[in-house]
Amino acid sequence: MYLFLFLTEMLYLEYSEPQDGNSPFKANDIRGLIAFYDTVNKVNELYDLLDLWKSKQEIDDCLNTVFSDTFCEGKVRVFDDSYNLFEVTINRNSIKTPNKVLLFLLMKRLILFKKKGMQDPDLQNYMRIIRNFVVKVRQRKNESYTPDFRFCRHGIPYVSFGLDDILESENIYDFVSKYIPAEDDNRINSESLKYEKDKAIFIIDNPEYEEYIHSLEDMVEFKTFIHNIMPFVKVHHIPDLSAYIKTLFNCKYFNKLVRALLSVDDYGIRLGSSFYGDRYFYGNRSKDWYNILSSTDQQNYPQIISKFMEQVYEIGESDTEKCLDKIINNNINKIDQNCWRFYFLKYPRLLDNYSGFVDAQNLVIMLEKVSGGKAIIPHRLNGKSLMGYHACALYLEASMELCGNLKFVERVKDSESLGALTFQSGTTVRISPKDLVEVYYNTEEDITYKVVTRVDELWKEAEVDDMDFVERLVLMSRFVLQSEEEILQST
Repeated sequence: MYLFLFLTEMLYLEYSEPQDGNSPFKANDIRGLIAFYDTVNKVNELYDLLDLWKSKQEIDDCLNTVFSDTFCEGKVRVFDDSYNLFEVTINRNSIKTPNKVLLFLLMKRLILFKKKGMQDPDLQNYMRIIRNFVVKVRQRKNESYTPDFRFCRHGIPYVSFGLDDILESENIYDFVSKYIPAEDDNRINSESLKYEKDKAIFIIDNPEYEEYIHSLEDMVEFKTFIHNIMPFVKVHHIPDLSAYIKTLFNCKYFNKLVRALLSVDDYGIRLGSSFYGDRYFYGNRSKDWYNILSSTDQQNYPQIISKFMEQVYEIGESDTEKCLDKIINNNINKIDQNCWRFYFLKYPRLLDNYSGFVDAQNLVIMLEKVSGGKAIIPHRLNGKSLMGYHACALYLEASMELCGNLKFVERVKDSESLGALTFQSGTTVRISPKDLVEVYYNTEEDITYKVVTRVDELWKEAEVDDMDFVERLVLMSRFVLQSEEEILQST
């Protein structure tokens, strides 16, 4: 019954005009299923599909030849389902819609060449291109890309493309490289087509790279979206690049990897705005790097990722941590200390989690532009908005340098304030647009006034022109601690 449901759903997509909506069929509604077959053509197509394979063994052998669960030379990786899509369909009907389309178009292609009485010269590449197109239908919610293939909205146009345009092609990459849809033809996402055409042209010009490209697009870190690394691939051929990328973009190197990437450029994915500044996503400590490596949010992403890979290649260090350290050290002197990225390179602890302040798997940074100044100050957020605890990463680092803990850092929530360093006397040190840092008092106590006055005197004598924000915060804070001690002793 599940097989009958699957075939009826797919034939419904084939015969339907563009529309939105879910499947109109249910497995237990046999009358509804039968009612669909109101023409001879529909009935004949159903019989062709049912007669394609003669035994379970024949089905298993066929699917094992075409699909796999991981990258396998000469096969097409299936994402999010078992490679035996037929078995998943008839046993549980739990196959995901894009993979239903994939299985249906496989069956239609096999029937076509069976009727021609000839061996299909390019079956795997036909299925690979179809797989790539349906996988590329996704949406981004906050920092994560998720599949967004809808039954009618996407199923109808992609089945139409797979049957009407490309089904009979015997040289898939040649077809894709030359394919220009009509001006009013929006069945296939234009950006996805651009990526597939770029790969097809490269493979035609460099046939020895075909499996090399396939191994990359079958990685979970890319899931067919290899456009960000293609500029690098076109210049360098690294044996087992897919295996190396999997090793390089490993969660255990998260902090150093973030810093190395930031040393190249700002690769953040914008999540939205907040009261104090825009919020950006820079990776997740426990997940793969798919949301970053496959990003289509910034036009300069291919340049950023490929430039990073160029530096990895030029260093030629087999030890991943040493390689990342060298990239950071090579780039840090090229970045102005007024640039917020500089601080994440110089002060590794800015990426650490601190319970009660910032403690999240997602690395989300809010960038505050100091009013009246040029500097942009990074704030670590617990989540994707300011609806929770957050802290200026520079204050966290300064407090750690002062005392090895965060006792001087204000714990702030929502949009109450951006925090500061607060001391026993009530004296507060914070970043300011005028002098980079400033000391002020938020109580009327006499001791606080005396501390602030003394700190101002010490600060005028200090040589701070070449100091960065953190160094200035630490120095001014030491002056506060020194002044508090002197004043308390004198009283």
